Amino acid sequence: MISALLSATLTRLAVPLLAVALAGCSSCGNTKKPPPAGKTIATLAATSGEVSHRPAASLTWSAAKKRMALRHRDALRTGSGSSADVQFVKGGTLKIAALSLVVIEAPSDPSAKAPLIATLKRGTLRGVARPGAPLRIVGADGKQVEIKADGDKPVPFRARASGSGKIEVAVLGGKAKVASGGVTVPLVKNQAVELSGGKLSQPIRIPGYPSLTTPAIDAKVSLAQPLELEWSAVEGAARYHVQISTATSFDPIVLARRPRANKLSVPTRKLEPNTLYVWRVAGISTTGHEGEFGFARRFSTLAARASDGGAASDAGGSDDGGLPSRLLFPPDNATVRFIGRPKAVSFRWAGKKRGRYLLVIALKPDLKTGVVGKANIVGRETIMRNLRFGSYYWGVYRVIKRRRGEPRLEPIFAQPQRLKISRRKPPAVAVPKTIKWKK
Repeated sequence: MISALLSATLTRLAVPLLAVALAGCSSCGNTKKPPPAGKTIATLAATSGEVSHRPAASLTWSAAKKRMALRHRDALRTGSGSSADVQFVKGGTLKIAALSLVVIEAPSDPSAKAPLIATLKRGTLRGVARPGAPLRIVGADGKQVEIKADGDKPVPFRARASGSGKIEVAVLGGKAKVASGGVTVPLVKNQAVELSGGKLSQPIRIPGYPSLTTPAIDAKVSLAQPLELEWSAVEGAARYHVQISTATSFDPIVLARRPRANKLSVPTRKLEPNTLYVWRVAGISTTGHEGEFGFARRFSTLAARASDGGAASDAGGSDDGGLPSRLLFPPDNATVRFIGRPKAVSFRWAGKKRGRYLLVIALKPDLKTGVVGKANIVGRETIMRNLRFGSYYWGVYRVIKRRRGEPRLEPIFAQPQRLKISRRKPPAVAVPKTIKWKK
C-alpha cells in the first residue's frame, strides 16, 4: 500500500520547486571545504514520461536516462504527467512529481552521513526517510524541519509548502521524529505537523484513505443516467476530494469535486461515451488537512447517452473483455504542453492486445489532408515523436488482412479526436547559492 501511495501522480499541483542536496547536520558548520564536484551522490532510479537532465554549470537540458548518475548541482525537470525517482547513495529516496524542478547538491563535508536537503518553495514532495539518513526540508522563509525515521524501518512521508513559508510534514507509515529549532515532535502514521514562523505545531490528525465501493472494478456504466460513485466513510473526514481522469497519472483531470458525503452523483454531460476512466478519493479533515489518495479504480462508459434513447450499444465490436473499441488518450480537445521543443506524445486506444492498428495524425478531420504522422502498431498504444506545435486530428484504424489484395482499414472511432500541442512557460527557479549551518 505504501509503494502505491508513493507512486500516485500529483496532477493538481502548482509547479513544485525543489533544490535537493546531501549534507551533514552535525559537522557541516565546522568546515569550509567546497563540496566534491565529480562524485556520484545519487542515481535516477526510475522515470515516467518527460524527464530532463541538466548537468552542473550548464544551461543545456537533455533527456534523462534511467540509472544515470547524478552529481553535485545536477538538475532534473519533469513535464506534465511525468515523474522521477531519485535514490541517494547515502540512503533515502525522493519522488519528483509532475512539473517539478530539482537541483541535487553534495555535502560540503565528505564525512557527513546525512541528511538530504530540499528547498521547497511551494507544492508537494514525497520521499522515504531511512534509518540513519534523516531528511531536512527548507521552506520559502529559510526555516528548516528535519525528518528522522524512528526505529529500524523506512518511513514514507509527504511535505507540502505554501508561498508564505508554512510547511506541513505528514507521516504516511511507521513512526518518525520531526524536529525544528530544538523542538522535536514524534509522529505516527496519518499524523502531520506544521512548521510556521520557525515553530512546530502539535501533531495533527489527517484522514486515512477511503476504500472505493461503487461502481465495481472495471465496471461498464451506461450514460442513460448519472454515474453514482461511492466509497467508505473515513474517520475524521469532513469532506472528500474526488478526482476523475482518462489517465492513470491523473493528468488531465476530467472532474474534481469536494463533497461532504461519501458519495457523488456525476452528471452524464461530464463524461464521454466509449471512454475508459479512472477515479480516486482522499479525505479532508475539519481543519482542511488532506490525506492521501487510496487505490484508483477504472470504469468504462458505454456508447449511448440518455439523449440517444438510453440504449447502450456495443456497435463496432467488443475486442477486450467487452470494452468497445475507442480512442482513449489523449481525450478529445486535449492540450499537451511542453517546455522547449515538443517531445514524445502518448496515444492509447481500446482493442485487441495483439491486434494490428494504424494510427493517423493529420491537420484536417478527414485524416487524409495534411497527414503529419502514421504508425502501424501491434497493440493498443504507441508514442509519437517529432510532432510540432499546432492543432491536429487523430484516429486509429483496425487493419484487417485479406487473402487477396490490400488489407482493409476499419475505423474504431465515430469522429477523429482533436489534439493541440503548445508551449509551456518554464517554471521560475530560486536555488540558494549556499546553505549555512548554525554551529
